[in-house]
Amino acid sequence: MLDRTRACYRSMRGHLGRLGALEYAVGLLWCDVWARRGIAMKGALIRLHVRGLNTPLYVRYGTSDPMVFRQVFIDHEYACLTVESPRWIVDCGGNVGYTALYYLRQYPAAQLIVIEPDGDNLALCRRNLRAYRDRVALVCAGVWSHRAGLKVVRGQYRDGKEWATQVRECAEGEVADVEAVSLTDVLAANGVERVDILKVDIEQSERVVFAKGYAPWLNRTKNIVIELHDDECEQVFFQALQPYRYQLSRSGESTVVRNLSLRNR
Repeated sequence: MLDRTRACYRSMRGHLGRLGALEYAVGLLWCDVWARRGIAMKGALIRLHVRGLNTPLYVRYGTSDPMVFRQVFIDHEYACLTVESPRWIVDCGGNVGYTALYYLRQYPAAQLIVIEPDGDNLALCRRNLRAYRDRVALVCAGVWSHRAGLKVVRGQYRDGKEWATQVRECAEGEVADVEAVSLTDVLAANGVERVDILKVDIEQSERVVFAKGYAPWLNRTKNIVIELHDDECEQVFFQALQPYRYQLSRSGESTVVRNLSLRNR
């Protein structure tokens, strides 16, 4: 066990710094030890310092949080899109705030809007981002094409973990778990004239968001990094982009659209 801890520490030190690597190695590996001994560890909070962030962030053991953390801070998933001096970044599907923290570190002058429908995820997101609350607006809602009541669907999509939470529109007579918001309304409520980076990871809801009602906010969006979850989502997304010029690239699970502009301008 000591050898595993040392190896984990060495592999993480370059990414997180000494303190963060020690917290990562000891916290996650020892939670594994206690879990194997039958102690209920799921949801236990592990504190992690990341180089370049002023305050620690938190990971829930036994959830998808460590995998999201690794994607963002170890694999640098969002390094595929860099923008010079962005003013506004919108994070659709904010999960527990790791991508927002990445952007806050990369772009210290940027303002962020984080939209997340899952109340448990949002609670930890709020905790992770509390030191940056003067730069971040949190919206508890599901991104949609129009106003509606939504049900939060857990444990059914992909691996069923917290990063795969979906939303669907309420059937007749159902009570909504959360409200749907359009990006047009979100931008208006926050006084945003232009979105410099739009990050979208919303577990198939992109096929609704890009199906209709997108023109008012897409016309004001410069760059997009999006995870397209199936062929239908991809088809709907690129159909919405037909009136635009842009540079397209792919990086892992992300599709990157740069320098979006209307063709007739």
